[in-house]
Amino acid sequence: MRLGIDFGTTRSVVAVVDRGNYPVVSFRMDDGELLEWFPSLIAQRKGVWKYGLDALAVVDKPGWAKACCFKRMLGDLHPDDPVAVGDATMSALEMVTNYLASLLLAVKKRGNVTLRRNEELEVFCAVPADANNNQRFLTMEAFKRAGFKVRGLVNEPAAAGIEFAHALGAARKQGKQVIYDLGGGTFDAAVIGMGEAVHETLSNEGLGRFGAMDFDRVMAEMALEKAGIEQELTAEQHMQLLAECRERKEGLHANTRKLAIDMSRALPGADPVIFDVAEFYDRCKPLIDQTIATVNRAVEVQAHGKDEPWEQIANVYVVGGGAQMPAVMRQLRDTYGRKVRKSAYPHAAIAIGLAIAADGEMGYSLQERFTRYFGVWRERDGGASIAFDPIFSRGTLLPSAGEGEVLYRRNYRPTHNIGHFRYLECGSINEQHEPDGDITPWETVLFPFKPELEGQDLSGIPIKRSNTATTQSIEEVYRCDARGVVKVTIKNQTSGYKQSFVLRP
Repeated sequence: MRLGIDFGTTRSVVAVVDRGNYPVVSFRMDDGELLEWFPSLIAQRKGVWKYGLDALAVVDKPGWAKACCFKRMLGDLHPDDPVAVGDATMSALEMVTNYLASLLLAVKKRGNVTLRRNEELEVFCAVPADANNNQRFLTMEAFKRAGFKVRGLVNEPAAAGIEFAHALGAARKQGKQVIYDLGGGTFDAAVIGMGEAVHETLSNEGLGRFGAMDFDRVMAEMALEKAGIEQELTAEQHMQLLAECRERKEGLHANTRKLAIDMSRALPGADPVIFDVAEFYDRCKPLIDQTIATVNRAVEVQAHGKDEPWEQIANVYVVGGGAQMPAVMRQLRDTYGRKVRKSAYPHAAIAIGLAIAADGEMGYSLQERFTRYFGVWRERDGGASIAFDPIFSRGTLLPSAGEGEVLYRRNYRPTHNIGHFRYLECGSINEQHEPDGDITPWETVLFPFKPELEGQDLSGIPIKRSNTATTQSIEEVYRCDARGVVKVTIKNQTSGYKQSFVLRP
């Protein structure tokens, strides 16, 4: 069975390929209630860990430490980094793997799908548009370890673009579409070039530290101010207040005038707080402005300096749970007018798009681009200076699935006995051609340029200039596949010695 899974910051959504339809999987709770989402929630007590639906069942029970929205942390974590939940820790990779394994079990045991015995579950999954390769690797590796067969990984707005094209059907317009994806913990904007069946991501921009949960935070701050509460809340009290605010936010509609916050949910005995919705929307406006600025930046980037960057943009397609808040749609329509179109399934659009991508019979093909620069620090001028060499520049087109790999080749004569390759990726490059913005270090690789060192452990050998090394001819060949996985083969063409590495953050 083929699935599309949107691993979300607050909720994960699963869509299934079913004879040309892409229904969202519902999960049955113990009380019979059906949920069309899987909670992004972890709970721990005395070394016992629970995930998803099982964590939701103990969320209000005393003694359980909870962690929600943990996906938002992945951009800053390496796979082996410890993550604490209460008084216990677990590596980031193990935690995400266990969460996804719980999701897999829930699909099989609690989902409204029929599986054959030992049927393999194939999945398309997604990451935020500005995710670094560390987050991409961690996500894909966790899905594999959890028991899924990963058929592909794409950017979330690109998946939404596939859902949009499918929703338009035979009447779908070709041309450029903007995807506005406001999720629980991140915001993504992308310009998608739509062809008859091939879609190309022309530009991606994102806010990795902003999402709809920040509206909950604003509402919670206002509630505390109105109640005159200055005491610092415990982690548990803060989580309960945010949960109350999230429910009130999700209940907003165009005619809502007042907000009533049940403060006793976090602080037993506290009186409720009531304030105007308009005041809440005013406090949220600067946050929504940030998303609009990000959209405009994505449109300007793909226009390559043209005076009318919006001239060829047909629609602004709105997806994500955060788009449900009336103030968001109102501000978007005030800015972009009739170009704004909202998905009929804002919470599930990405999962549905991923399921459509997983359905090979639909014939959709997606071409992604590097959303960041990947490169290596190199020594210049015979070792007198250091410079950044962008091996794959931001915007480099990735191959579609099955199309082979993007290649980069470099040949040179070295000046040192050992090559010290310090790889990294970054969001931008400044005017001095140096890495700038969000910088993520990757693995460091050592390679012997001096033939006498071939096959040896190089970690304890000093790196120094070598006349012998200057007589050698070195070749580096970098390969990047459709998933963004980078491999390098370094070869001494003079001696014939070579080594290959899969590069990871």
